[in-house]
Formats: sequence, structure tokens, C-alpha cells
Amino acid sequence: MEEYMDNAWISISAPVILAHAYFLVANPVNNEALHYLENNYHDIIRCSALILRLANDLGTSSEELKRGDDSKSIQFYMNETKCSEEEARQHIRVFARHGRN
Repeated sequence: MEEYMDNAWISISAPVILAHAYFLVANPVNNEALHYLENNYHDIIRCSALILRLANDLGTSSEELKRGDDSKSIQFYMNETKCSEEEARQHIRVFARHGRN
């Protein structure tokens, strides 16, 4: 699950979209703005992207598994904790809302 979470936030387009959105609202875009984005917004971008990734997992994981796609956060959590799918979904919902286990 930890390895999945480390990779999940970057595997969707959210970081790219959020970075582009920053440049649309940052006036002017200069070296100071780039430095600020790189050093101060990493956690905001990472957490926002992770929330979007987990929300996507909650909405699509069952259908994707039926098609033979890769496992999602729900399945990883179920395998690690030996819990039911509903318990795993509830854990992922809470994690996505609060950012903690």
C-alpha cells in the first residue's frame, strides 16, 4: 500500500494540471514564482493529487478489476489488512478526507 501511495499521486494528471493552473493565476511568472512553486507547493500538489487518485480509485476500481486492470488502493489495503472491500473503501474515504490512516 505504501509503495502504491508513493506512486499513485504522480500517476494521474493532477500534478500537471495544478502546476499549469498555478501559472495561469501567478502574475508575473518569474524565477521567484518558480522557486516558490518548487519549494512550497510540493506538499499541496502531492496531497491534492493523492486525494484525486483515491477518489478515482473509489469510483472506478471495481469496474477496472473486472476488465483486468491493475489493482488499486482498495485492493492493496484489503490484501495488507485482510479486511472486507467495504472496510477498505471506508478507510480510503477517511484517508482521502483527512490525509491520515
